[in-house]
Amino acid sequence: MKNRLKITLCIAVGCCAFFLRADEPVWKHEVSGGFTLTDGNSDTTLLDLGGKSQAEFEKGAFLAKANYRYGANNQETSTDKSTVDLETNRNLTERSYALVNGSYLRDTQADIDNRLLIGPGLGLKVLDDEVNILRLEGATVWRYEELASVESDSIAFRVGEKYERTFPGGATIWQSAEVVALADDFQDYDLEFVLGAEAPLVKAVFLRVELSDRYDSTPAEGKEENDLTLVTGFSYKF
Repeated sequence: MKNRLKITLCIAVGCCAFFLRADEPVWKHEVSGGFTLTDGNSDTTLLDLGGKSQAEFEKGAFLAKANYRYGANNQETSTDKSTVDLETNRNLTERSYALVNGSYLRDTQADIDNRLLIGPGLGLKVLDDEVNILRLEGATVWRYEELASVESDSIAFRVGEKYERTFPGGATIWQSAEVVALADDFQDYDLEFVLGAEAPLVKAVFLRVELSDRYDSTPAEGKEENDLTLVTGFSYKF
């Protein structure tokens, strides 16, 4: 299992290097955070930290983002979750592109010790201008999962869409939906929906809110299928 994981990661790194070679990138970076602390009749701590880097190339793009979320209520951990997403794509035509996508999830409260998805796919730019961006993607991925200390790996299909709209003045809304289903059992799937918005406060500083809903058709024993999260905070772009 470990050797298979190393080989897969090496192939992914090689694909990224091939996709992005010979282009001069234009980089954009973002850090975000939110924090809540209460004391007295209730003792609550909520922390959300995130970062994102993206590059636009003449013939493609690269995206890397990570998030850490921690919550405690009366000194008992209620949330402990980490995510990492990587994606690189290279244009095939004006509207279509090839991609390599990878994601990592660790969610202690859901007994997801590790979940890794990585694989190639194709995308379509339905809308792609300064105001609206709408993309459809499909991929075949390798899924490695350690659920409640039980390891498994399988081939899965990933289908998703991403939409973003930018308004005059710099406000932005975004929405995405993605489903990952095992190739040999479509009843075993994960569905994630995200809806967010942000508005500028001062130069490079934004107020943001994001709602995410993740549904796991086969959760660990004793765990809920659905996880709903609403996060508010600030972001800084540079």
